[in-house]
Amino acid sequence: MSALDNFFKRFRKKKPPPPPRREPLRLAEQVIQSDEAKDRIVTAVSKHGPGTSLRWDKMLKMINTNEEPTEENYDPLRVEIDREELKLVLRNLYDNKRSIASDGLALAREFIPLMYDKHSVKRALNVSQRERDQRGITNECYAYGEIDHEIFAAMYLRLISVFGEKQNGIFYDLGCGVGTLVYTAAFIGNFERVFGIENISALLERGEKRTARFERFQSSYTEKIRNTIFEWIEDDFMTNGFWADGDFIFLHWTAFTNDQQRTIAKILSSCKEGAYVITFTSPIPGDDFDILVHDTCVTSWGLSDFYFQEKITPAKKRNV
Repeated sequence: MSALDNFFKRFRKKKPPPPPRREPLRLAEQVIQSDEAKDRIVTAVSKHGPGTSLRWDKMLKMINTNEEPTEENYDPLRVEIDREELKLVLRNLYDNKRSIASDGLALAREFIPLMYDKHSVKRALNVSQRERDQRGITNECYAYGEIDHEIFAAMYLRLISVFGEKQNGIFYDLGCGVGTLVYTAAFIGNFERVFGIENISALLERGEKRTARFERFQSSYTEKIRNTIFEWIEDDFMTNGFWADGDFIFLHWTAFTNDQQRTIAKILSSCKEGAYVITFTSPIPGDDFDILVHDTCVTSWGLSDFYFQEKITPAKKRNV
């Protein structure tokens, strides 16, 4: 190097060091403030839907995979959250999903009232009580109650919009009554088969016979809805667990005893990993399910807590 080069080198400006990098986002309250971080989470949930083996581990790995700095972007976003913080973020997204429009919801709003034009909660309650009296059924777990189909639809759409939905799944309403939620699930969900399970035959009959009304309006449905398979089964689901193959299970067990709930929980333990279950009043006992949402909704018996839970363990063998 010449003397002249050395002279100018002394006066040449040095490139300033880049400013310090931002700290990684480790808390839900930090992630919620970042649209980029939330978009990363939404993408991870979409890629690893319910039923994916080790779903939460795979989502976290994707969310926490961070880019290295470059000259163009010396401070790319870094996320380092754990499972509990991820659940808090998803719960926040759920809380802020106040209304969701869908073609299926529009169809349910139009056709469920036509299918059930003569139905009322009082009439169903009388039908249920009459058969219980005739059969000598005194167990209060068979007490009639129902949730409005629009409330269920709003609940379902909010949940799956945040936590994901399995394609071509199986839906069960355990204690389906007159079947309004079974038809609603066919309208709003991505289900290949929908089941109504009920031990009071007079109620089940009222649900099943409306299949003819459902089919009457088929020209207005999408192909997916038209191809949905309906099955109506008179059964005591507490002793027969064939329904454990479900991907989405709806269970109103407010009037069930602790022993009855534990009996059902044993059957639920044989559900596949990633199965969703909604229970009312209390969650599923044991550690096979993770509570993703605890919320309230209006039912025929008043304001009730409900729990949206996901099976986090592999299916267990069950002695039949």
